[in-house]
Amino acid sequence: MRMSKLAAVASALALTTTGLLAGTASAAPVADPCGYFERGEDALYNHCPHDEWPVEVYIDDHNGGKRQTCVNTGTTKIGHSAVIRFAWSNRTACRV
Repeated sequence: MRMSKLAAVASALALTTTGLLAGTASAAPVADPCGYFERGEDALYNHCPHDEWPVEVYIDDHNGGKRQTCVNTGTTKIGHSAVIRFAWSNRTACRV
């Protein structure tokens, strides 16, 4: 009798642990942050879907240069992280 209780406890523990590991492996991916961010060597800008239209993004380079571009909703590669220092938007719609 003692052996069967021990086996039941061990079996329950194994099922619980397996369930925890399976839950960890299937975790949802983390969404990109809104605004400017870097991933590896890529400089990216994520225009979060508050607006349904493209917006102007102002880009500051490490060498002091400034420029602007237009991005749609979602994540857009705007250049190389070694060149771009920061990017921002005031949510102004792009002029076409």
